Amino acid sequence: MTHVHHWGVTGFSTEWTSLDQPDDDDYDGLGGMGFKRVVEPGVVYVKPPDVEDVVAWGESPQSRGRQFQMAWDEDSIPAFRTLLDMQAELAPQRAALQKDDPNLQALDEALLTMVRTADAVHRAGGTLGFVQPDSILFCTRRDGALRAVFPDIGFLWDDERGLREPKWIAEPQLDLLFEQGARRHNSARIKLARAARQGQDVAALKAEAQGEDVRLLTRLVAVTLAGPDQVREWCGDGRAFLSMPGRDRAPDTQAPIWDEVIAPALVGKIGSCAELAARLEAVRPSEHFLFKPPAPPPVWKKVVRKLRPAIAIAAAIGCVLVGWWAWPKPQRHHLCPQVWSSSPLFARLDELNAARKTAMNEITIPAYRAYWALLRGEEGLPEACGDKLTRECVDWIEKASRGTIEGLRTKPVPRREELQQLEDSLSLLQEAAALQPE
Repeated sequence: MTHVHHWGVTGFSTEWTSLDQPDDDDYDGLGGMGFKRVVEPGVVYVKPPDVEDVVAWGESPQSRGRQFQMAWDEDSIPAFRTLLDMQAELAPQRAALQKDDPNLQALDEALLTMVRTADAVHRAGGTLGFVQPDSILFCTRRDGALRAVFPDIGFLWDDERGLREPKWIAEPQLDLLFEQGARRHNSARIKLARAARQGQDVAALKAEAQGEDVRLLTRLVAVTLAGPDQVREWCGDGRAFLSMPGRDRAPDTQAPIWDEVIAPALVGKIGSCAELAARLEAVRPSEHFLFKPPAPPPVWKKVVRKLRPAIAIAAAIGCVLVGWWAWPKPQRHHLCPQVWSSSPLFARLDELNAARKTAMNEITIPAYRAYWALLRGEEGLPEACGDKLTRECVDWIEKASRGTIEGLRTKPVPRREELQQLEDSLSLLQEAAALQPE
């Protein structure tokens, strides 16, 4: 018995051991050597459709759904690699790699085999289920042919059966592969499995799930080329990798694979695994490693990029403040603070103020009469403002009238013009006194 690490993510533990012989002769796939997996409470297995090269699991006898077995056609534990293993081998050698390097050819073959196997699952009516980098393994057969193994296909967590969410959902290996997070991805696949078990029409749900599988595999291709840390930096920690960033943010995407395959597939322009496989045949993914990576951006650019949201907010606040400062603001009229510059009365108050200044400067009864006529003709003035100006004008008229009377007393014989001025003064004073506010 040998403990096996990284043979998928949906098992609590996996071992290479001799398999239990079933009591039922019709129970296929058990006996001999293979993998034995223990799953957590609530984890269910929905057997995928029969597809060549997709090895299914079978429930161990009397395990009550907690232990599953995968028969293997060889007597020794297979050597296997993941796509991240291949990326870790190629990235440090990038500067020395040549087009005909066997490791690059192996990467292209692995990616193409993965997508073709997924296409076979889709054509048989299945979906990939829960997929992480350790969910797709690559082994070499005895005849030298490459084999893609999907050890997690069919395993899901049913929240109606298990009280505790398994770690592979709570803390997924690479959360950015899922469009709405690991939890919602699992819930959507459980919903599909329940509907199919109840005999409902699941064509729409299945088509949606298969389309998401295509985009998920595309993200896995991107992670294989650029590395998980780089892709995580592109999309942001805790976010899904939904679309390609601009070349300024992702400069190391010069190879054709990025623009011709990955970018359109992420936004749904490649709708099936068959089409994705055809694109991967035409455009070699491994060419990414043949392009010289551009020099890293200066530190100040990285700082600016990280501070870009804060800078945008500060700029928006600055624009608002500048606009507030530069925008013409409504003003109160100094004669009547209750009247703003936006009011039609503001212009009439300017005319009234001009007459008022003339009266103040000339200090004559005709000037006071002209000002008084404008003041009494303006009916729209607020009461407090009108009363204040009226009292002021009455005071001026009284002073002018007294001045006229005192001037006439000093003269023995008043002239006609002076008498007319006195008459006008008294008339205006009488009119003003009658209208003076209480």
